[in-house]
Amino acid sequence: YPASPDNWLISPAIELSGDSAVYTLQYFVSCDGFAGEHYELRLSTTDNLNTSFTEVLLSETLSNTSYEARVIDLSAYKGQTIYLAWHHCDCTDVMSLLLDTVTVIGAGGETPEPVPGDVNGSGAIETGDALLVLRYMLGAETLTEEQLAAADFDGSGTVEQADALLILRAALGIGA
Repeated sequence: YPASPDNWLISPAIELSGDSAVYTLQYFVSCDGFAGEHYELRLSTTDNLNTSFTEVLLSETLSNTSYEARVIDLSAYKGQTIYLAWHHCDCTDVMSLLLDTVTVIGAGGETPEPVPGDVNGSGAIETGDALLVLRYMLGAETLTEEQLAAADFDGSGTVEQADALLILRAALGIGA
């Protein structure tokens, strides 16, 4: 082991180009056995070469020997492709830096237009969507405005039995 480590863990390219309003990095970090491991979380918007990681998002010396969560807001990089690097450095022991469950999460953003027939919002027209419409018509189900817009499959402005039938036919792949 070197007296002071110079270890790099570099992510593949991460595109923050979706419709999300907020992008968050979450990971868990610990040191193996003894506290005192130091690392920097760095970011590059150009490539994955060590010298490109000029922006330091977090620099810390660990005092924990059990895993702790770290959460970093990446929203400022929306619309860009980024690389993340964990640089294990600036310490003089011979222990380890441990990372686990690294995730980038996108949340929020614009509400997509409802898909006609996708009443339950699953992203696909399914037989359960037709069942929801029938339950709504019987008074056994309450639908949101978005669900009502999706339930009006024929675009007539009202939700009727015909909509449930058309949704069922679409879910089963039966033509009109």
